[in-house]
Amino acid sequence: MQDALDEIGPQIYEEAVEQAGIEPYDLNPLEITGYDPLTLTTRLPLVPKVELGDYHSIHVDRPAIEVSEEEIDEVLREYQEENAQLVPVERGAQLNDQVIVDLKIEVDGTLLYDRDNVSFVLAPGGFTGVPDDFFEQLVGMEPGEERQFSLVYPEDYGDEELAGKPGVFTVVLHEVKERELPALDDELAQTVGDFESLEELRERTREVLLARARIEAENELAETVLSKVMELATVEYPQVALEHEIDHLVADLEARLRDQGLTLDNYLLMQGLTRDQLREEQRAAAERRLRRSVVLTEVVEREGIEVTDDEIDAEIDSIAEMYGARAEEARASLSRKESRESIRSRLLAQKAIDRLVEIATRDERESAEESPAEGGGTSIEAEPAEPAVTTVEREAD
Repeated sequence: MQDALDEIGPQIYEEAVEQAGIEPYDLNPLEITGYDPLTLTTRLPLVPKVELGDYHSIHVDRPAIEVSEEEIDEVLREYQEENAQLVPVERGAQLNDQVIVDLKIEVDGTLLYDRDNVSFVLAPGGFTGVPDDFFEQLVGMEPGEERQFSLVYPEDYGDEELAGKPGVFTVVLHEVKERELPALDDELAQTVGDFESLEELRERTREVLLARARIEAENELAETVLSKVMELATVEYPQVALEHEIDHLVADLEARLRDQGLTLDNYLLMQGLTRDQLREEQRAAAERRLRRSVVLTEVVEREGIEVTDDEIDAEIDSIAEMYGARAEEARASLSRKESRESIRSRLLAQKAIDRLVEIATRDERESAEESPAEGGGTSIEAEPAEPAVTTVEREAD
């Protein structure tokens, strides 16, 4: 009986689904629930359903994009810092100076460190293996001076073997250097890049900051618009769709770990998690991704958005160029059917977002000219009483 069922199962599925007028998300096994006549039953999860609501009524103002003179000045100061010179000085050491010292460290009577001509910046973090207040003890030291002092490592010090223990530090200072910033002038501009003058560098800096601000503003605008569309939308999906999305997130995590030379089991051990706990942690993110995907797919259909093969080819070329000498290898990989479909889906989603932003940022006159039918009807969001699953019964001929 099972062999016969396996053979006729696909045809029975196809006919039953067509008669029921449903679109299944996935297929489940057929079960025999009667013999006179022979009755086959299965429960099928349905494809996600979405009601977008009146997304054409959404309006969001485009943010003004500006770059202040203070922001430009800050970038120019960074150029000065990057091109600073260390200059020897005949004075006492100050914080942020570069110093050269002989250093000896004893902890609990044990010699831990003993080196000559050690160079570091006189600031917390400038040298490892010492408490942060070590650096202040050197302030005011003159070249040739020797100091010995005691400090206690903090209880929360990063090295557990040193935490909370007293240390004796012996320092002989040999040299002090300070950072000398170059003048903010045409010469600095020429050092930084292919610029004739400081004014030219300043204008180029303004352009770069404006471009960066524009990208950030567009991304924030897109997220704002999409969030408003999501608020209007009612989405229903079967539990299996959410589980598949969690599968994708876990697979993505596993791939990233593999790139770092780790396994998923190593990661779970370090985090103190089981696989089930990891999946539960990913559930909220998976639900957001699933809802977003379902909504954007409906926008693509509603707005008649398409992606051509030429656009996919152009995207493949753009990505492949990033691989330099391995561009052809990357292009071949990206040209596989599954990769092209993945790129198509991503481009469709981006076009859908761009279209939503275009709709939301039109002025009132343009909105009034839009056909009221384009936006669809409004809907009240509610959780479905039952999962998006249907039962199909079929009497075998």
